[in-house]
Amino acid sequence: MDRQQTYIVSTLARGGFSGGPAITDPRHSLGVTTRSFGHESVPAELGFMALVGPLPVLEMLDANNIMPGYLRKELWEPYKTAPP
Repeated sequence: MDRQQTYIVSTLARGGFSGGPAITDPRHSLGVTTRSFGHESVPAELGFMALVGPLPVLEMLDANNIMPGYLRKELWEPYKTAPP
C-alpha cells in the first residue's frame, strides 16, 4: 500500500470487506477495499476503510494474463495507448 495511491473513505466498514469493490454512482469502481481503520479503543468496524485504486488491480490482471477480454479492449488498451 505504501507505493500506491490510497483512498480513505468514511463508511460502515466491516470485517470481511477486504478485496471487495467500492462502487460509486453510476456504478464506477473507486477501488478495492484493503483494510478498515479505527481509532484507539474504537472498533475498526466503526469508521473508515482504505481503498487501493483500480490501476494496480488492472496491472495485476495484465501481468498475470487473466484480464477479461472485454476489460482489456474497453479499458486497458485505450489507457495503455493514450498519450502521457
